[in-house]
Amino acid sequence: VALAVGVMVAVITVGVFLLSRGGSSGGFVPGANTVARIDSATNSFGEPIPSGGQDPTGVAIDENGDIWVINRTSSTVTRIDGQTLAAGPPTSTRGTPTGIAAGEGAVWITNSFGGESGTPQVVQVNLADGVVSPAFESPTSSEIVVAFGSIWLADGDRDRVLRYDPEDLSAPPRPIATDD
Repeated sequence: VALAVGVMVAVITVGVFLLSRGGSSGGFVPGANTVARIDSATNSFGEPIPSGGQDPTGVAIDENGDIWVINRTSSTVTRIDGQTLAAGPPTSTRGTPTGIAAGEGAVWITNSFGGESGTPQVVQVNLADGVVSPAFESPTSSEIVVAFGSIWLADGDRDRVLRYDPEDLSAPPRPIATDD
């Protein structure tokens, strides 16, 4: 995979600030609304890739090695081919994206208020065709992780983590308290 020598990062104002403070020893300087690979051997950015939207804020890599970027301001997600690094067209996330994770055969995106339901929700991106569809409503639009056969959401307002079963998205989540 083309990413074996580096890591993809979303370049936002903070990233450019860190770069201008000496974070690169050469290569390209990524501009706004781009993502770039960081070469771990040289600690420098590779050629910038347009994110396909405005304000890229999250990146996930799916099981095929493709890179998915959420663009907060334009409320879109863009797939970048992991081999060619060519960006596809942006697709609506059906709300303002706040987090992204890949696993269990899909890409999962948390949306804050503004989704079709009017409440925070998680949407699922089908890897085969890129179609975005609602997966389930959530009490929060916080961080999301897919691991150990489950979808995990941080619910900081209630000091807990919610565990969802990707095989039965209609089932209620299993809450795990974190306040001890």
